[in-house]
Amino acid sequence: YAAVYITSVPLLLSYSPPPGFYSASVVSPLGFAGNKFGEVEYSAKEIGMFVIECCKGNPRNIELLFFDSNHAEYLSPEFKQLRSIRSLFLTGRCCSQYYGFISERLLGVEKYLNDAKDKDNSGDGEGRRLSYSSEAAIAKLFYHAFHKLYQIQQIVQYQDPDVRLEDGSPERDFIMKIRTTRPLNGDLS
Repeated sequence: YAAVYITSVPLLLSYSPPPGFYSASVVSPLGFAGNKFGEVEYSAKEIGMFVIECCKGNPRNIELLFFDSNHAEYLSPEFKQLRSIRSLFLTGRCCSQYYGFISERLLGVEKYLNDAKDKDNSGDGEGRRLSYSSEAAIAKLFYHAFHKLYQIQQIVQYQDPDVRLEDGSPERDFIMKIRTTRPLNGDLS
């Protein structure tokens, strides 16, 4: 879950203002891509901090502005007003942040592949077979990267980014194939 909340001005200006961010997440014993079924995770951010991060183009926060409001438990009038001007946050800086997010994910894939290659004892340079958890992590990293690639493609075409890809769309089918295919080899298109 994600929430954006408003702190009153007197509290914000007080000697000890409340935190601007709350979160709870679970670390899976299976690592980065481990199954967290049934776990409740959340983050909550004060609206001032949220707007600053949107101005910087943070993809996670941008997505909160563009999700389908039918999936929301509650939208305050203030958040609805912010959503009404959401396209103003789709800037060159936002695109740079999306590219940075994508790059981080691809560097993560490279790290997993290099780790497997470094552990190769066969001497043939082919590397050893990836563990299931490494394959799951790589799949999750590719999933994130391609999802953001589809979004940035929409942004540069002056369209609102699809936070949730439509069931049956070629984009969703492709990234879900990446997310669920084991072992990761061959042509996934």
